[in-house]
Amino acid sequence: SAMLMGTTVADYRNLWGHPHNARIVSDNHPAAAFDELVESLGALARRLAPGRVGESGTS
Repeated sequence: SAMLMGTTVADYRNLWGHPHNARIVSDNHPAAAFDELVESLGALARRLAPGRVGESGTS
């Protein structure tokens, strides 16, 4: 709703009946997060420029 625009609201009692669309971070692993970021960026690059990623020994 306009009243909640730009705010974070947690529906702990599932009153809205929608599926979850976020995860709560309770611990972190920087190296694993960086690996995930690199993998995600590589997948995005392959989707946006198929056949170009990895040419001439570059990625």
